[in-house]
Amino acid sequence: MKISRIIPVLLLIITPLISFGLTQNPDQKNLFQENESVETAGLKVYPNPVKENKFTVSAEKVLKEIELHNILGQKTKIEVTKLSLFKFSVLMNEKKKGIYLVTVIFDDDSKTVQRIIVN
Repeated sequence: MKISRIIPVLLLIITPLISFGLTQNPDQKNLFQENESVETAGLKVYPNPVKENKFTVSAEKVLKEIELHNILGQKTKIEVTKLSLFKFSVLMNEKKKGIYLVTVIFDDDSKTVQRIIVN
C-alpha cells in the first residue's frame, strides 16, 4: 500500500481521538485541550498554537528532557535550552505546520504528553 493512501486513513483514525480527547488515566486532565497554555499537573507548554519555531515548557516539577514527535510518531529535531530546573526553551530546527506531541520527562522519570499546533 502506498504512503499516499495510508496517511488519509491514519487521519481518519486520529482525528476523532483528538476531537474527543485522550487521557492517560481518569484522574488526569484532558491531554488534548485547545488553550493558549495547556496545563497538566503544573505543566505549561506555550504559546499554543506556536507561531514561530520556538516554544517554552515549564512545570512545578524538575524537568529532565523534552522530546518532540509529529502526529505520525516521527521524532523531530529540536534544540533545548535549560532556562532553569523548571523551565526549558525549545527551538524546532525545521518549522513545519501541523500537530506535534511534546513528551516531557521529569527528573523522577515520570512522563506526560502535550499536544501543540504549529502554524
